[in-house]
Amino acid sequence: MGVDYIGLLKSTDLGESWQPKNNGINSVRPWSIYKHTDGNLFVGCAVDSILEGGVYLSSDEGENWDYIGLYYATIYEFLRGPETICSVPLQMVFSDLPTMV
Repeated sequence: MGVDYIGLLKSTDLGESWQPKNNGINSVRPWSIYKHTDGNLFVGCAVDSILEGGVYLSSDEGENWDYIGLYYATIYEFLRGPETICSVPLQMVFSDLPTMV
């Protein structure tokens, strides 16, 4: 899987060719993608005046995507640990709240 200005792309031939795989994603501005050890894919999308942004999940190798949270937030990166994954909207990265992880 890869991200491009036209959306998510998938290659099944080691990058020789790429096909769009945006089924279920309202945004065509993906910024980050993460593959969990269980095989699930997560994509973080950007928000602008038209697109909604947020986080989407695929459990079928990127064929279909489901919105799972952070609507109207731009997700530039995923923070991950051995058993957790966090996506942090850019506007929250510099928060000084004691409950922010």
